Amino acid sequence: MYYCSMKAGKRIFSVVSALLFLAAGFNAAADDGTAAGATSLPGVSVSLGGSFSFGLEPSWFWSWLSPPGGLAKLGSPDEAGLEASLSSSFTMDASAAEMFDLHGGISVRYPLHEAVQAFGADGPIPLPSLSVDSIYAVFKPLTWLRLTAGKKSYAWFPGYFFSPADYVNLSAVYPLEPDDPADKVLREGPVSMEVSFLLSRHSVSLLLMADDASKLEDLKLAARGELVFGPVTAGAGGYYTYQRKPSAFVTARVEFPVVTVFAESIFYFGSDRIMLFPAADPSSWPEGLDAGPAEGFLYNQSTGGITAAVASLGLKGTFQYLYNGLGYPFSSAPILLSPGVDSLLQQNRISEADLVLPARHYAAADVAWSIPRLPLRLAARWVMNFTDLSGLVEADFSVQPFSFLTAGFTVPFAYGPAGGEFSPSGMGMGLSFYVDLSTGTF
Repeated sequence: MYYCSMKAGKRIFSVVSALLFLAAGFNAAADDGTAAGATSLPGVSVSLGGSFSFGLEPSWFWSWLSPPGGLAKLGSPDEAGLEASLSSSFTMDASAAEMFDLHGGISVRYPLHEAVQAFGADGPIPLPSLSVDSIYAVFKPLTWLRLTAGKKSYAWFPGYFFSPADYVNLSAVYPLEPDDPADKVLREGPVSMEVSFLLSRHSVSLLLMADDASKLEDLKLAARGELVFGPVTAGAGGYYTYQRKPSAFVTARVEFPVVTVFAESIFYFGSDRIMLFPAADPSSWPEGLDAGPAEGFLYNQSTGGITAAVASLGLKGTFQYLYNGLGYPFSSAPILLSPGVDSLLQQNRISEADLVLPARHYAAADVAWSIPRLPLRLAARWVMNFTDLSGLVEADFSVQPFSFLTAGFTVPFAYGPAGGEFSPSGMGMGLSFYVDLSTGTF
């Protein structure tokens, strides 16, 4: 156990030391043109940054399906909790004109440790929750050629609430926590090597991803071409992984002065997903439910949406629809809500990944108003699963008296059956307050 902890400590120390060493070395090169023991790097510029955030959020939830009712229920919520959040990050960007760019970012999040299993250890071992968000270099040997190596995220996909074509980044978009490029909230990217060919504003990229690869055939391949004509950006590409079904995708974005329209679609030539279906043998266990590979040759997931923003009024809104060809139609709602699903999960006959976004149709929207000349912000969000008819409406009010302090409250209202995707406890409403101390990005 001590040996494993020492290894983890050395690994984390190495990451931090490497970033600091690189920053110091590049600063030295920028100052006098020469780093000790290295070739002169003229024109090097280095910028350091980061962020800090601390928050507290007590919350309560009242289910409309459980007694007691009326005003007496306000004093006896069905659920109560308190969430504390703490995170800090450090970033470094170095640029050597006409040579290469180097980027790095690490972060620490609360809880300040995580439990891992180690061979020969009696129980889990706590490790600091330090993560390498990005560390990569971009080499520019020719004006039309870029070589990128390291760990980074890829902004290939325009989806906001849903991004079905994004099989590159490790962290997926989830409708309750959308990825907003305007706020520079980036998804976690893979360890990869990319070759990009540039022609004016157009490009072709070949990507080799090495996450979780222990053999040569474990490498994942992706390719994408992008054409840019004025406000129109169109992309197309595909994926290949050994012993997995191949797929191809298309993306589009059209930007107008106030409105942006976006869409993406992916086609699977077969499916690796395990599906639920009624059991042929009524005496099977769990009763009336079975699981097996999806049948069929071609599956599609498509999404489209629109974002509108009026900066002078502080207004912004987004609507998006998702057609999920790998999901279940409305008639399959009883199967998804069956208690037998938990039994199949325990038997490892189906995984939680097979149940992500299980519906055939989804819709989501949000709107926010940052009131001009006042430190007030009003926001609302809605998302719905059209198979189990569950949904969530969430209203948020916040005030920012200082640039580093935000306080407010959120009122979520869930509707739909108990066990639904967005109504796990059935129909009901909640209340949460939050206080956030944050430096933002510097």
